[in-house]
Amino acid sequence: MIQKLVLIVIINLIITVSLFSQIVVDINTYTPTQLVQDKLFSGCSTASNISFQGDAMQIGYFTATGPGATALGFPLNNSGIILSSGDTRDASGPNTSGSTSTTCPPNIHDPQLATLTSPTAVNDCAVLEFDFIPQSDTIEFRYIFASEEYPEFVNSTYNDAFGFFITGPNPNGGNYLNQNIALIPGTIAPVTINNVNNGTSTPTSGPCVNCNYYIDNSTGNWHIEYDGYTTVLTATIIVNMYQTYHIKIAVGDAGDRAFDSAILIEEVWLWGTSSTEIQAPSIYACDSAIINGNWYYSNQTVIDTIIGSCDTIVITNLTIVEIDTTVTLYNSYITSNEIGAAYQWIDCDSGNSIIAGETNQLFYPTVSGNYAVIITKNGCVDTSACVPITIVSIENLNYEFDLTIYPNPTNGNSILECNCINSNTSISIINVIGQEVYLNKNVDNNRVHLNTSILNKGVYFVKVNTENRQKIIKLIKQ
Repeated sequence: MIQKLVLIVIINLIITVSLFSQIVVDINTYTPTQLVQDKLFSGCSTASNISFQGDAMQIGYFTATGPGATALGFPLNNSGIILSSGDTRDASGPNTSGSTSTTCPPNIHDPQLATLTSPTAVNDCAVLEFDFIPQSDTIEFRYIFASEEYPEFVNSTYNDAFGFFITGPNPNGGNYLNQNIALIPGTIAPVTINNVNNGTSTPTSGPCVNCNYYIDNSTGNWHIEYDGYTTVLTATIIVNMYQTYHIKIAVGDAGDRAFDSAILIEEVWLWGTSSTEIQAPSIYACDSAIINGNWYYSNQTVIDTIIGSCDTIVITNLTIVEIDTTVTLYNSYITSNEIGAAYQWIDCDSGNSIIAGETNQLFYPTVSGNYAVIITKNGCVDTSACVPITIVSIENLNYEFDLTIYPNPTNGNSILECNCINSNTSISIINVIGQEVYLNKNVDNNRVHLNTSILNKGVYFVKVNTENRQKIIKLIKQ
């Protein structure tokens, strides 16, 4: 087993080192709650149930300028949250020690982080946890993992690790349960000393293990203390918008409590977006509609922006309902030209009184007169003009012969019986929109089998014509 020699280096030239340090860590200004709410979120999301396990020096706010910023390489903000298995202030460079270590009094252990280094235990853990509600369907964050374990203790049991664990609904089904998304790009391997390195030599020369993501600092070229660190890595996962998720961020020393490791998370990158897009329920309006104080008179998609700390974009699909109030008059019936609505026929000659039971698109009046239809569609109501219709010799048309259909209602075929059959008799079936769906001109028997099994469910009108006589019966197909 490799044995460690923990070096305690007393540096007297503190002022000189500070002049060259371009990475500064502040552990006093912000509480863990403030770091999460103010430094990880853009304002469109908020966190709750924020907790931190570890010593106060194990969490802080870092800023980097000049060569320090170049060393880190974050593309947007060279600032953010730092968690360490030791004192976060030791991150300030340049690198003057190959063994910087701080033993933290609580010696926190974390079960999820331990799974990444099993069977080796993890000590001095810094663990930051919180709940949040995402405002987009994807979350991602950029980070750098750095350690004093590099390069001497590569491929040993001192396999310091970092984890970003998420719990909550999985859009593909089920739930995430402490799923680690801090992975080597394109793999399922966690970010640890043994999974990202370029061997144990100084300067490092292999063998390479994902070394394209590794930066060697063992010679102190970069303005950061740690002997090695990763390039900027991005972790990402799909989520359900507006549902609650739990996040745990943890880093620790594997196998001992020496040679610190740290995780640096870029500021305000975790949740990224600066606005929320909401699909509002569709609106059906009669003639016009008012949305957010504005009038609209045609079908369109209305996009409104509600200005606030996090802008909200509201998208509303507007449909202006236009009812066709025209009707078509046939010899003995009237049909509404509006399709897919609710209908109520009225008698214009009786003060627009409701005609009981006449609620189909097609209407067969039994007496001459003026009739109209009330049409209801998507909550809008309109009425057709009154139209006249004349029923000729009503005595002959509907009551001079006997007509029976059974079964009625029917879910199969029906039988028509009539004492009216002669060489000039025809039988037709009309649907509620006035279409002829059945016609038999060769009727030669007072008992006729109607092939109603082919009809869709609904209301129909069976019409028997014989010379100058006519009779109509309503038929219901179930």
